[in-house]
Parts: sequence; C-alpha cells; structure tokens
Amino acid sequence: MSRAASSHSVAVAQAGRAEYPKDPPFDPPERYPELAAATGRLDASNHVYPAVRDALRLLDLDSSRFGTPAWDPLGGVVRPGDRVVIKPNLVRHFHGDSAGLEALVTHASVVRTVLDYVIVALQGSGSIIVGDSPLQYSDFRATLEASGLSRVLEAARPRAGVPIETVDFRRTRSEKRDGMIVARLPNDGDPRGYQVVDLKSRSSFAGLPARRLRRFRVTQYDPRTMRQAHNEAAHAYLFPASVLAADVLINIPKLKTHRKAGLTAAMKNLVGINGSKDWLPHHTFGARDDGGDEYPRRSLRKSAISMLRDGMEASRGHLSRRALRLMERTVKATGHLVRFPDPCWEGSWHGNDTIWRMVHDLHRVLFLADASGAVHDLPQRRYLAVVDAVIAGEGEGPMRPVPRASGLVVAGLNPIAVDTVCCRLMGFDENKVPLLRNAYGGGVPPGLAGAGDIEVVSSAGRWNDLLERPRDRTLKFSPPASWAGAIELDR
Repeated sequence: MSRAASSHSVAVAQAGRAEYPKDPPFDPPERYPELAAATGRLDASNHVYPAVRDALRLLDLDSSRFGTPAWDPLGGVVRPGDRVVIKPNLVRHFHGDSAGLEALVTHASVVRTVLDYVIVALQGSGSIIVGDSPLQYSDFRATLEASGLSRVLEAARPRAGVPIETVDFRRTRSEKRDGMIVARLPNDGDPRGYQVVDLKSRSSFAGLPARRLRRFRVTQYDPRTMRQAHNEAAHAYLFPASVLAADVLINIPKLKTHRKAGLTAAMKNLVGINGSKDWLPHHTFGARDDGGDEYPRRSLRKSAISMLRDGMEASRGHLSRRALRLMERTVKATGHLVRFPDPCWEGSWHGNDTIWRMVHDLHRVLFLADASGAVHDLPQRRYLAVVDAVIAGEGEGPMRPVPRASGLVVAGLNPIAVDTVCCRLMGFDENKVPLLRNAYGGGVPPGLAGAGDIEVVSSAGRWNDLLERPRDRTLKFSPPASWAGAIELDR
C-alpha cells in the first residue's frame, strides 16, 4: 500500500531542459521498472516525463518501493475501482497574440505521465475522465488535437484496462465574431448531466450587501442568470455530475499570471469544472468607490460601457445587439481623445474582490459536496495537483501570456500549498494575492495557517529554501500591468 505524502509538502522538480517533446504520444525517455506495460517506444527528447516522475518521488509517495516494479506513487490517492477525473487547462485553441499553445494550455506530455501512473494505481478497475470547461467560444476538439492530447489518449486506451473518456463540461457553447458573441448553441456537455450545488451560508459571498449581489458579472454573459444563482437566498453553482461522482480529482494546470486573480495555477484552474460560467461571479459592476471592483476610479464612460454590454448580452435580437455593440465601441473610442481615469476593465486588476470568493466556493463544492450536491463537513474525494510550469506564462495572462521557459513541475496534495509555492517561484507575495491571503486559516478546505506550514522539497534541494528567498532569487515573473507594484515580493 502506498504511503501518502504530507498534505503540506510541495514538490518542485526540475526538467533536464525547459522544453516539451515534439511527438505525441510523448513516450518516456527510458524504461522505468514500474511502467513496463506503458512503455512501447522511447523518446529521448522527453524531459517532461522524468520531471513529473521526480515530482511524485519528491512527495515521498510509496518511497520504500521506488525504483522497483512495485512502485505505485499514486496508490495513496487513486485506488482500484475509483472514478478519476483529470482536469488539465484547455482554455482555448489559440493564443491571443499568435504565440502558440505552449504557454497557454497544459501540455499533453504532462498529462501523459500522470495518466500512466493513474492507470498503474487503478490496476484494471475503475474509470478515467479527462475533462475541462474552456472558454465559451473555444473549440474543444481543436485544442485536444493541437495539444497532442487526442493522440495521448488514443495510445493509452488499449493498455489502460479501464475506460478513458474526454468530456467538454460546457452545457452550452458560443460563436464569436468581431469580438461579439453572435450565437449560443447547445453543447453535448457532460453525458451524466448536471447538479446544482447551493452553498448558502457556507459561500464566501454570504453576508455581502444585497446591492452588491445584484452587481456580480462575468464578461459576455447575461447578468440575469447570475442574479438567479447568487442572491440573498442562494449561492449556487452548476457542476457536471461526472465531477461530483468522482472519487479523485487530479488537477493539471498551466502556471500563468492572471489579470483578474494575479496568478493561475491549481486553485484558479477549478473554474474549468463548472457547467455554465454565467453562474460564476468574476467581478462586481462599478468602481471601487461605488462598491464595485470592476475598475479603481469612478468613470461615467466606463459605467456606460458596462451597461451597454449588459444590454447587449441580455438582448436576443441580432440588430439590437449590433446597435449596442456599435454604441459601446463609440464610447470606448473616446479614450483616444480623453484618457480614462485608469486602464482597468472587467475586474482585471489587483483590487478585484470577487473572483477569489468564487474560486474558494468552487473548492468547497469540490471537496465537500457529494454526488447528490449535498454539502458535508468532511472531504468527499481525494485530490492531487501537478502544475505544468515547464513553459509558463507571464505578463498579460491568462489569455495573452508571454512564454517563460522555467523547466519546472510543481506537485502537491493541498491546492493552497501548491499555489503558495507557485506564487513564490514567480517572485510574488502570497499575502498580496487575495486568492491566497484569504485562503489561510481554514478559508478553503483543506486549510493551512500560512506559508510557514509548507515544506518545499526540490530536485537537488535547489528550491528547498524558496519560502525564505527575496524576489531577486526567484524566477521574477513580470506581472500583468494592472498588478505591477502591488504583488511582488519585497526586496
């Protein structure tokens, strides 16, 4: 039986090179004794496989059997007969600046390695779902193909001994042209359906003024749906039934900066386990001085733009939507003549007080809700995070990140601990990131008191002292412009 790692340990493994292998299905570079059945041909260019393997070793998973055919590193997380959901970040099929997918989506070589060890742990009994809820206009199949993930899963199925499905968790998808949603279409979605989970008073939104609840927004969605999900009586989320029925969720995010949350790694990646993003508050309408967090300073023009966008998303008529779109663009174009009081839009700045609450709520659902949607006090499923930071993203993430070759894989059993380590690697201060600052002390299960509770274990001890390092001894990521000066570690 595998021995589980400490829930507060985080592994930082170094790849031999900060690059991905080119040829799916991304076979390992050598024959490992525990993976005899998984190894067909070898790929000497694959530096990711040994890095993920090393991350699991560093977590002290089944360490007494490491190096033998019996090593089963995920055996303490995944058990025979389990229903396992693997959640990569498949946000969309193109980069906003035509920079390719390497800094945008989880690379399939990372998924391949984790998948092989899940198959070992299941011992021929159970099931695997690889799923995500990408952006509403994303082409899910195109992302699977472009990332190489389709080939990885195709190659794994004959030897898995258990069914492997891919599921696009979106209940609906959209068509977007010229920056505007022009059609909303039904999606195949989760074949097992969806379940409403209402956190009520357990929500991080509970107790906020009713006026603020009515002003929750997510860009390019009808705000009326949001008001039905979040109000004085309810704080509800629509979850895929496959996620709630899972015994284990393995989270495989891409490490990136994030304009709304500061950074995205294990915690923010859970936005992709919902059925409809119009149930997910991302910001609060209006300026901070008016009780919102959409932007810092009052602006009549920005307020008008937001109201026009609300009208456009609520309208069902094609002509009326185009007219509202033209008006919105006209008002925004006045910024070329008279500057707006600040450059922030749609909650994309360090003063966003909404998105962290939503992400914390998703964790409460993931850890505490059972298959029927009932919320308990004890965890209902097991969890592992393996972060793809081989090529990470800095700057204007998550949609337009600048690729950053870091050569790292970060892994752990606690999402808060994993994200704290990712934050420090980037040279950011977790106490300046609301997503993390508000998670300590039990805010999100399973909680921890702070960074001092975390043990970092790394390849050759390189990052073991990470939590004592100043910014100039980290990777020093460039934050989004709207977070510059507000998130960095002090010297």
